[in-house]
Amino acid sequence: MHIIKKIFTANNFFIAAVAAFAASLIYLILLRLIPHMEENYNLITRTDYEFLPLFTFLGLLTMFWPVVIRKLAGYAVSGALLVLYTAFVVGGLLLGTVFDFYYLITHWDTLLHFISGIALGLLGFAIVDAIERKHNVKYNKVFIVMFAFCFAKALGALWEISEFFTDTLLGANTQRWADAYGEPFVGQAALFDTMKDMIANTLGAILVCVWGGLYLRKNSWPKFMAINKVR
Repeated sequence: MHIIKKIFTANNFFIAAVAAFAASLIYLILLRLIPHMEENYNLITRTDYEFLPLFTFLGLLTMFWPVVIRKLAGYAVSGALLVLYTAFVVGGLLLGTVFDFYYLITHWDTLLHFISGIALGLLGFAIVDAIERKHNVKYNKVFIVMFAFCFAKALGALWEISEFFTDTLLGANTQRWADAYGEPFVGQAALFDTMKDMIANTLGAILVCVWGGLYLRKNSWPKFMAINKVR
């Protein structure tokens, strides 16, 4: 049991995810360098095939945000938050985009945006907790809940804006305004994915804020979901 706990840690999970991104990036590059190799790639007809190496590289960089924040600001997220963040990036940018889970698994995108609302809400609570501990203050519980909700919604909206600019500038299909083969949706169908994502994000944020508000009425924010000063 002790060996299992040493192996299955948040840091090892993060390292494995980084390795998976790196291996996928190498594979996608080899598809373009080795003759006829891409013929075995069953998603070759996808309109965003040409952007997959770029998305994978950006996903790999995104993985290192917790490391960058730790180095620059001296704060580290807890193991639980690191695992949640890592799982979300892997689920969205690696499994969803590179391995096409968005098309292969029904509601995969909706599930990820729901989880993002939960994860970002938890991060909002953790940020306020870190500020309280640093300055030895206590904020009103209603304010904390509202901050966590607004924090989750603000980053959720910024994500949708980034998808819009990605599609506009690169001709990609991250907002699912077209089907897998580039046929544009018409009318409200073209807006459906964006609105569905925002609603799922909102529901996740509401769920975690209700839980967080009830939890904070009797307890301090749990350490296993905290942000801690490391230097």
